[in-house]
Amino acid sequence: MLYNIPRVSGNQKKEPKLKNNVEGGNDGLEVEQIVPHWLAQDDYYEHHFLPKNTICIVNVWVLNHDPEVYGPDAEDFVPEHHLNASGRLKPAFPDTKDESHHTYGFGRRICVGRHVSNNSMLIEIACLLWSFNIRPGKNKDGNIVLPDPTDSIDEGLVVRPAAFPCSITPRNAEVESVISQTKELHGYE
Repeated sequence: MLYNIPRVSGNQKKEPKLKNNVEGGNDGLEVEQIVPHWLAQDDYYEHHFLPKNTICIVNVWVLNHDPEVYGPDAEDFVPEHHLNASGRLKPAFPDTKDESHHTYGFGRRICVGRHVSNNSMLIEIACLLWSFNIRPGKNKDGNIVLPDPTDSIDEGLVVRPAAFPCSITPRNAEVESVISQTKELHGYE
C-alpha cells in the first residue's frame, strides 16, 4: 500500500544516498560504505594490474552521485529523479538490483537485509509526513535558514549533517496521543 505513494517511495529511494557515510581516503571523497573486497586472483581494472590478495574498496559515494546516471544535479536531494512524468515510480537505474542506488552494495555481495531497511524507511518517512509539519527554521532576525547540504561533521568514521534549525510541529491533535501510545507500548517513558 505504501508503495502506491510515489512521492514517499521517491524519498525512500533517495534517502540512502544522503551523507550517512564515512570519509574515505586522502582524496577527500566520501564513501557511503566501506566493505573491503579481497581479490582471489590477479585482475586488471582500466589497464591497472591488481595482484591476487589485493584489498579493494569501492567508492560508493561516487557511484551514487554520478552525473551521467543521476543528472547534473546528482548532488541535490531530488526525489523526482525516481518518478516518471505522471508522478509514478520509474524503473530502477541499471546495475542497481532494483534499488536505484549502490548503497546496499552490488553483485553477489548485495545486502541481504536491504528489503527490511527499505520497508522500515518507507514506514518511517510515511509516519513522519503523516505526523508532522517540517519546515525550515529561522535565525534570530526571523529569516528562514535552509540547511547547507555540504555542512557536515566528519570526525571519525561516520559523517552526519551539522545541526541546523528547523520547525517540527504536529499536524493535528491526534499525533500527540499516537506518539504517547507508541512510547508506552515500547516501554519508553
